[in-house]
Amino acid sequence: MSASLVFWGNILGATLMASLWQSVIVFTLLRLLLWITRDGTAAVRYTLSLGALTVLGLWFALTFYSRWQLQQQSLGYVWEAVRATTQAAGPAAPFSGHHVRDWGTLDVWLGLAYVVGLLASSGRMLRDVIWLNIIQRSRRIPFDEAWARYLDSLAATWRITRNVAVYLSEKIDVPIVVGFFKPVIYLPLALVSRLPETQIEAILLHELAHVKRMDFLVNILETVVETLLFFNPLVGWISRHIRLERELCCDELVISR
Repeated sequence: MSASLVFWGNILGATLMASLWQSVIVFTLLRLLLWITRDGTAAVRYTLSLGALTVLGLWFALTFYSRWQLQQQSLGYVWEAVRATTQAAGPAAPFSGHHVRDWGTLDVWLGLAYVVGLLASSGRMLRDVIWLNIIQRSRRIPFDEAWARYLDSLAATWRITRNVAVYLSEKIDVPIVVGFFKPVIYLPLALVSRLPETQIEAILLHELAHVKRMDFLVNILETVVETLLFFNPLVGWISRHIRLERELCCDELVISR
């Protein structure tokens, strides 16, 4: 087998094993903090959950880097030992890096399984990107001009400097916000056509709250970490909790408005 595959397989496998106990520590601490702040605002719980996910992502990356350095040092020691043995005993068979660790070790196979799972998880993320691109390129129906002006006034009240557009779409079933620098609110045509004005106003406020909080950008970063740590059910729980608290945060802003 290729020595480079063994090399990277060892690094990934060891990183995955370490990530499991790391996530138990972070998850336990998060649950304790959520219990302490159970009567607090959604913003506090959201910040705690997002912080926990960020810590797990950074800890995973730092562990991978440290394992890479350790593996490099181990490989260097083996090369030095082989070179010294060769000089002392005469010519020997060419050394290949697979002597450092063999393919029977668990961490190598875990690393290979992780790569396969990561490709599948990345495929789901790519599917979501394609779906958003289809929505943006499909027929966009301009919303009522009065509502558009009202949205501009709301954005100015909340000190949102970015220009926020709003359209109706036949491709979606729930309202969404797409874009960070030029955010666009998409409202489902079938839903808006049968809602009273008060509910339309509440929906616009809720989606504008996502823009104010920069949730589109945060959601991208969250998705990246969730993709990298797809194998960990505790990460999945934290990510789902973040999405729940995010919606509650927006509701709190709407109520305050």
